[in-house]
Amino acid sequence: MVENILARTVNKLKFPPQRRSTLKKQILVVREILMQVLTLHLAYCIHLKIAVTLERATRKLRS
Repeated sequence: MVENILARTVNKLKFPPQRRSTLKKQILVVREILMQVLTLHLAYCIHLKIAVTLERATRKLRS
């Protein structure tokens, strides 16, 4: 789906066919990088949530 939208957008731009192919590949690489960044961000948020939960539980047990 995303690839189709990107392909149509690149095709609408007035670039030569070889340049369009390069642009499509670059867009897919950037998309993959963004997916990895989002995955890492999500993992970090989950890590923080677990850390905060454990910290609160530890405080409750101590008091």
